Amino acid sequence: MMTASQSGILAYQRSGGTTGNQQIAWFDRGGKQVQVTGGQNGYLMTKISPDGKRLAVSIAASNYSTANLWVFALARGIKSRLTFSSAADGYPSWSPDGKTIVFESNRNGNFHLYQLASDGSKAVAPLLVDSLSEGEPDWSSDGRYILFVRRQKDPSAHPEIWALPLFGEKKPFPVVQSPFGSSEPALSPDGKWLAYVSREGGITNVYVVPLLHGSGKWQISSDGGYSTRWRHDRKELFYVSSDLDLMSADVSTTSDSFSVGKVHNLFQAHALTLSTVTGAFDVAPDGKKFAIVTATHEPSEPLTLVTNWPALLKKH
Repeated sequence: MMTASQSGILAYQRSGGTTGNQQIAWFDRGGKQVQVTGGQNGYLMTKISPDGKRLAVSIAASNYSTANLWVFALARGIKSRLTFSSAADGYPSWSPDGKTIVFESNRNGNFHLYQLASDGSKAVAPLLVDSLSEGEPDWSSDGRYILFVRRQKDPSAHPEIWALPLFGEKKPFPVVQSPFGSSEPALSPDGKWLAYVSREGGITNVYVVPLLHGSGKWQISSDGGYSTRWRHDRKELFYVSSDLDLMSADVSTTSDSFSVGKVHNLFQAHALTLSTVTGAFDVAPDGKKFAIVTATHEPSEPLTLVTNWPALLKKH
């Protein structure tokens, strides 16, 4: 099995030639599997809609050379296909009203940002296509900004987090620029705080900074952290540790202050056999259930990480 990150990391496991052996399983806070959405398939990334009623997923073809977007209506258990490309479409992010999905795709060479109606009623349209590379979008709750990761043409350059205003001149601007690289932006539900991951000190950890106000930076994880998600009421910040533990950090926020409390180990996420940098899990709005891309059998091979995966993908 294989999955990839716009931040330049690809993860795969040899599985005796079996492909598409993933499912989307739901777990409670104690790690008990309580539900499964969809059958066995090549699921890569998943994102729950703001109202918790739908699930956007990226599903890879059997050879993992392409991936397309689908949406599950959770109550009915029915999925609808949204994209029909020969490219790699991934990292879906919902608009606040749930009517639009922004995603990354390499359908025009490099990865860029595109959008389409979540019910499939409108065709895919470019949102940000330029001479660089963009991906990993996250839509602010007020609908005014889309945070994304931007990469330069130079493969040795570190990824940065930028913001695309959806008003005025719609000119992107940098938000987090670090000599250690920054990726996986996750905005708090009130749009005031930005969680992201950075490889400072040689270890990828989760950090939080204010978005467009004030200053300061708070480190959330200490021994590795990936795939940050917020609880809807902003009282918890979830992430996956380097040991594949699902973690929860108690946080307290106001319009101009942020503080971190205790960090809890919720459960060992054995299901996360894919790389934890891929957006392979999400949390329900109430913070009580987690949708995780899982393998339908125990892996027999170790996880392998490959850097600069977009260059490899272009060779297919």
